[in-house]
Amino acid sequence: MSGGLNFPGEDGFSYQVAASLGMRPGIVAPGGTYIPLSVDPVLFLSLTDTGIFRNFAGTLATNARATASWRIPAIPALRGIRCYFAAVTISGGIRSVSNPIGVTVR
Repeated sequence: MSGGLNFPGEDGFSYQVAASLGMRPGIVAPGGTYIPLSVDPVLFLSLTDTGIFRNFAGTLATNARATASWRIPAIPALRGIRCYFAAVTISGGIRSVSNPIGVTVR
C-alpha cells in the first residue's frame, strides 16, 4: 500500500512519515507543534528502517511530493487493525504537519 505526500511550496525540504495505532493524545514536539499520533510500538517501528515502512523519510522532490509505502505482512491477526499516518516537513525543526489519515488493514 502506498500514499503520496504533497507539501506545496516545500520542495527540497526533508520529510518524515510516522504510523500509530491512534491519534490521541498526540505528540507535542519542541516549539509546541502538535502531531496527531499516539506514542506506541507502531510509531517506533515506523521510525526505523525495517523494510515494512518504505520511504518514510527523505527529501521532497522539486514538485514538493514524495511517495511512501507500507508493506503489510501477511499475518491474519492484523486484519481489521486501524493505523493512522501523519507526516512532517523539517527545516531546522518541524515546518509543517499533515492531516492524519486512517487505514484499516483488510
